[in-house]
Amino acid sequence: MGSSQPTLELTALLSSSCSRRLSLGVLVAVALALSACGVIDAGPQPAEDAGVRVAPSGLPEGESTWRGSLMVNGLSIATELVLTNAGGDLTGLMTVSDDPEAPIGLGRGEYTVSGTYEPTSQRIAIAPNAWSEEPSAVIELWGFLGAYEPEGGTIAGTVADYASGDDNTLMGGPGQLLFVSGDGAPTAAGAGTNSLPVGSRPFNGRYQCGGPEREVTGDLSFDGGGAISGTVTYGLPTLADGSNRFVFTGVHNPTTGRVTLVPGLYTASVTSLLTMFVEAAYDPTDDAIRGGGRTNMGPCAVQGWDVGF
Repeated sequence: MGSSQPTLELTALLSSSCSRRLSLGVLVAVALALSACGVIDAGPQPAEDAGVRVAPSGLPEGESTWRGSLMVNGLSIATELVLTNAGGDLTGLMTVSDDPEAPIGLGRGEYTVSGTYEPTSQRIAIAPNAWSEEPSAVIELWGFLGAYEPEGGTIAGTVADYASGDDNTLMGGPGQLLFVSGDGAPTAAGAGTNSLPVGSRPFNGRYQCGGPEREVTGDLSFDGGGAISGTVTYGLPTLADGSNRFVFTGVHNPTTGRVTLVPGLYTASVTSLLTMFVEAAYDPTDDAIRGGGRTNMGPCAVQGWDVGF
């Protein structure tokens, strides 16, 4: 059986699909068919590039380029990440496409990202923003949580995606991106003037994306070395009306104040709503974190994350 037939079947199936999570399940089915035909060699492998330079000791300031692969639901996705780093505050463009050794009919897509890098621990969290070019297949926007590893010149970690109240699973697998280019000096640790206090504290406030404003409460722990974790409980729309609660991890830069929250699994839910990323900044003057949400389809219409301690 030729390798083109499953790809044509994929295109036909996706044209009638209305579920972004279902669409990746279709990709898995096609990948299994291709594997049975001897087309796929599974497993994430950094892209080889004869022009790869000596890796810096930390994430470069300014623009840098990284190439490799991400695993999502067992599928290998070829990936290029072009980052712009300003003291640990990250913006960039993620390009995803078919792995040449394991094509699944994904096509090519590009979306903007933002995130946080903390230079003392080398931790990195990346949140998706919006498609600038959608691929042939209908897929979710993915984030990433990991660290820069100077010895190998790689950003390594785990693809971050979304759980829902009626599908409390995550599809993200391992990812590794190899340093290709970037002439900036490594980001140095700053004075930490916008640092969250070390330890665990409760917070409360409000959150709004595209629907009603929701009451929010939770707890956040900061280890002093860039890592944050905790839980978010949001109301429907008030806590008295019912609530969903999920865990999160992420990265905080104590000098710039930037905070990137990466969603995990639900620990309690009464609706089918998806979890979300939060891109925000900590303001020590009033002990608050303000910013906005990022969903599997794009940024929230209202940047309405506002919580205080």
